[in-house]
Parts: sequence; structure tokens; C-alpha cells
Amino acid sequence: FAAADKSKIHVLVPGCGLARLVFEVLTRGYSCQGNEFSFYMLWGSEFILNRCKEPYTIYPYIHQTTNNLTRADACRPATIPDIFPAKFKVPDSQEFSMVAGDFLEVYCSEANRGKWDCVATCFFIDTAHNVFQYVET
Repeated sequence: FAAADKSKIHVLVPGCGLARLVFEVLTRGYSCQGNEFSFYMLWGSEFILNRCKEPYTIYPYIHQTTNNLTRADACRPATIPDIFPAKFKVPDSQEFSMVAGDFLEVYCSEANRGKWDCVATCFFIDTAHNVFQYVET
């Protein structure tokens, strides 16, 4: 696609979690919509996308006793986010939104048929009870 036409390409990101992939697609110039079912992920993504102005240091392995070679591994910090989406201005030519709900219930309607030029996802397809339903949607 030509660079000038990118904002007219609509990308759907189902199971977007904390919306990192949604943000990556958006910063590359495409219009994008994220979809997430989990309230906790939506809450976290709303914080990171709209409110996070400074980095936070967390210790995600502190309660993990497996797969640590040394005690120091359990105390290894991680800084989030590594970039600040709240400082990114979405150009008027691009569309950006997040939709809460079950993928099949939200996107099976006739209104969504043919609306999306691309579907991008990481680790979403494994949530399907029936993978073919996701593909058909």
C-alpha cells in the first residue's frame, strides 16, 4: 500500500490484551480497532494508553519459584511501559478505537462484513472453542 493510503486501511486486532499490537499498528499509520473480552486487560490497556505518563517498575517474577537459576532472577525488575502511548497524537486521518466483548458476538454482524482489510493478532487464535468460527468471522 502507498504511504498516503495507509490511514484508509482498517486493521482489526482481536484479543488485543494490553493493546501493544494495536498501538504498534497505529504508529505505523494504519487505522486500527482493538477487541478484548477481559475486563482486567481492558482496564490495564486504558491505563497504559490514556493515563500512564511515567514508567513503573514491577517485579513480575517475585512469586515465581520455578525456572529461576538464582535467587536474583526472582527479583529481576521490569519497567512498563517502554513507550508512552498517551504522548502519541493520533492524526485526524486515522481511526482508533477499542471494543469490549466477545469476538464472535461483536464481529459476526452484517455491519462488520467487509469492513476490515486486515486482521492481526498475537496468541488469540488459541482461545477459540472452534477455530473455524474465528476464521469464518
